[in-house]
Amino acid sequence: MNFGDLQSDDGLVLLNSFLADKSYIEGYCPSQGDVVVFEAIKNVPSADLENVLRWYNHISSFDDAERQKFQGQRQSLEYYKRQDNQEKHESKLSSVNPADDFDLFSNNDNEEESEIRKQRVKVHIEKNAKKPAPIAKSGIILDIKPWDDETNMEELEKNVRSIELDGLIWGTSCFVPIAYGIRILKIACVIEDKVSTDLLEERITEFEDLIQSVDIALFRNTPQNEEKSFLQHLSFLESADSFFLFYLLFSKNKMNFGDLQSDDGLVLLNNFLADKSYIEGYCPSQGDVVVFEAIKKVPSAGLENALRWYNHISSFDDAERQKFQGQRQSLEYYKGQDNQEKHESKLSSVSPADNFDLFSNNDNEEESEIRKQRVKAHIEKNAKKSAPIAKSGIVLDVKPWDDETNMEELEKNVRSIELDGLIWGTSCFVPIAYGIRILKIACVIENKVSTDLLEERITEFEDLIQSVDIALFRNTPQNEEKSFLQHLSVLESAD
Repeated sequence: MNFGDLQSDDGLVLLNSFLADKSYIEGYCPSQGDVVVFEAIKNVPSADLENVLRWYNHISSFDDAERQKFQGQRQSLEYYKRQDNQEKHESKLSSVNPADDFDLFSNNDNEEESEIRKQRVKVHIEKNAKKPAPIAKSGIILDIKPWDDETNMEELEKNVRSIELDGLIWGTSCFVPIAYGIRILKIACVIEDKVSTDLLEERITEFEDLIQSVDIALFRNTPQNEEKSFLQHLSFLESADSFFLFYLLFSKNKMNFGDLQSDDGLVLLNNFLADKSYIEGYCPSQGDVVVFEAIKKVPSAGLENALRWYNHISSFDDAERQKFQGQRQSLEYYKGQDNQEKHESKLSSVSPADNFDLFSNNDNEEESEIRKQRVKAHIEKNAKKSAPIAKSGIVLDVKPWDDETNMEELEKNVRSIELDGLIWGTSCFVPIAYGIRILKIACVIENKVSTDLLEERITEFEDLIQSVDIALFRNTPQNEEKSFLQHLSVLESAD
């Protein structure tokens, strides 16, 4: 570890060479050695020192409290340099039993010891020659993107996991919200070197009805002893997501929206929010609060993106906004110049493969042509499909004349009504007063069924029914239809 003065360029060059085949200063996990060396570096390493920069960014991603919990005992900086460290270990070696001190790699032997060495080395070589070479493996995080917000993501994941290749193991996964209800599947896998990433992507995109594209969000060599950990822990997905998030927020759309009390500033903010729900990330954060407080008047209707965002943030009260995630920064932090400088240093460590965004138009000619062909095929295929039937979920309050009305017969009569596009669901009797109960009943209707017609048909049982009220009316997506019809919670919410 002879990396010299870490405040000099020469020292950082030596450290860069030391970290060329290592992830940490000592061992395979962050330790106090990493903390000591990290604290000795006063400036962010330059981009050309890629090994040091990778290591530095990784250690800086932990806060002080987390770094204090790293394993091992904290030693002096000199301990982690060769001269001091060497002296410490030589003093330990002096206490070793002479019988243990027999050095098979030394040349200071008599003839008998030399022969013993040759025999042992020969046996060792022959023994290891019979062992198979360790299989090189890589850990990958894939971002798998659907066509739209109506894609069945559970089915998409099931199809992806159905892919079987010799040398491929699937790991943990999660769905990550992007915007406008669209989610991507982020999934970990480990592949042996004989498995081509091109082949894997090709197999995944064969499910063209569900999948628009695949990105490699993270790619790294994975030692055999880390394989299980890589496949099981969601922290790898989160780290891959931070790369994706930095690119999405700061590479393509800078937050340079100027003076938010001027019309020009609001126009820039409106453009910035054209493909985003929030100022930072996928959830409301302190960034939204700071920008919201800087706007002194409600955006005009012509600034639809800014107005949508403004109305959403204003729907929370002050106490709720204070609980939004993240740390509060100055307004300047959320503007382009200051924020851009902070994050471009982080972006410089992201590999070009991580920055390939299939939702953008920043493709080379070949990628652009592939995208056009796939989008064209998808549009043509879906144009042949019949449009989904629009349906509405309704909860009806059916009221009897008095407490002597036979409610079981009343319900039987209501359910006897048959219309093309009408499906009856769950029901219950709700006491009102003086022994009178009403029938609360759920149904789903297609748009071709008129609610006026339905009410008219129900009130035809005039001996039993006084009136009908619509207690709840809402659009019901096809995948929620069954749930709406079966669950009493729908009736309780209407009540």
